[in-house]
Amino acid sequence: FVTQAFENKKPFAILLIGTAGNEHEGAYLADSLIVARIDPAAQTVQLISVPRDLLLYMKPEYNIGASWKANALYAVGANDKDFTQKPAEFRGKTGGGILTRTVLSEVVGIDIDRFVALEFEGFTKLIDAVGGVTVTVETSFTDREYPRAGHEDDLCGKDSKQLPQLLTQLTYKAPYEVFPCRYQTVTFTKGQMHLGGKQALAVVRSRHASEDGSDFARSARQKIIIEALKKKLQSPAILPKIPALFDVAVSSIETDMSPAE
Repeated sequence: FVTQAFENKKPFAILLIGTAGNEHEGAYLADSLIVARIDPAAQTVQLISVPRDLLLYMKPEYNIGASWKANALYAVGANDKDFTQKPAEFRGKTGGGILTRTVLSEVVGIDIDRFVALEFEGFTKLIDAVGGVTVTVETSFTDREYPRAGHEDDLCGKDSKQLPQLLTQLTYKAPYEVFPCRYQTVTFTKGQMHLGGKQALAVVRSRHASEDGSDFARSARQKIIIEALKKKLQSPAILPKIPALFDVAVSSIETDMSPAE
């Protein structure tokens, strides 16, 4: 499909999905949703970010309930056990991605032809495999609520009997104040910097900084990382790293495209 689109100079769209992966809470919830519209004739790529908390209403024939947030669609499609009446195309390994791109096609108003889903670990491996990326951070920010993988349910030394009281404190305290062991502080200073995989992941995930903490700001940073990655992949220096990149693609990416595509 992709080869034909380039040969025929026909625009097409790919949905980029970022998920946490099995080592994290909400493994199949979409942390990031970006539609890449590629126009071979104009040699342009448009990136359209979809807010992950956008509430969407489902067509009755999908048989998955009346409504879902955008970030839940991938998890619903991946869950054949609880959603037994789904259409066949929304089942199996690619069911989550196909359901998500089908619904989001209706939202953005263009046909989304394929999807690529990448977990956090795969993202860090991808960035490290190209030798990191150089980006310009537009606004300095500090996020004290950046999650620590594997500590999502820790009580931080408290007794389980104290849990109701701790949950009550969340109504007037920040989560990192109530459960400090669940979070870490990440800081990025305005200007140009070179990022490894874990640093790049923090840039694209962070959304609780007071200075630059909205989902819209995070979407802008995600596009900056994608642009930096694109430049790195176009560099002649990438040639010896192609085998490592292919290994990352095979082991970390879920997609309805063939390996050649």
